[in-house]
Amino acid sequence: MIHALHSGLPGRRLLIAVAALGFLTSPATAQTKPPVPALEKTGRAYQLGLRKEVDAEMKKLRQDVLNLQRQRQQLTIRQYERREASLLRRRRNIELSARARVGRLNQARAKALRELQDEVVKIVKAISVEKGYTLVLLDQGNVLHHAPQYDITEVVLARLNKVMPKVELEIDPKKKPAPKR
Repeated sequence: MIHALHSGLPGRRLLIAVAALGFLTSPATAQTKPPVPALEKTGRAYQLGLRKEVDAEMKKLRQDVLNLQRQRQQLTIRQYERREASLLRRRRNIELSARARVGRLNQARAKALRELQDEVVKIVKAISVEKGYTLVLLDQGNVLHHAPQYDITEVVLARLNKVMPKVELEIDPKKKPAPKR
């Protein structure tokens, strides 16, 4: 929550931004929801899709390993070793591709959250100028009590939703998995 407090000095105001970014990850404290839940939902959907793809590829790979083991008696040692090595490379490529895609997802999440954070900071600064606050502090839960009229969370969230109604995860789908060897 973000709270604006009067400093007690005539003509001076104090704005305490309580966990200005903490509310982004737990919007339950606010009535107006920021775009983060949609962002996380998109990220989870991408992650689930990736997991399904990797599971399907690994299932095919396990089936190919079983087929190779069944054919072992009909193959020369050299043929068997080549096919086995090929299956091991395929497994490694699946793992490397999955790691790379998870890395791109994590980078996209971090970028989107940085954009949100930057926008929240701009909004809090704008509110502090508009209201004449002389000091802005970021506090991660150290406020024991505040008067409800100084809670500016809703104002910040409303402006954030106006400026950034939707936050997209920019995951570069053009990047292909590591080349197979």
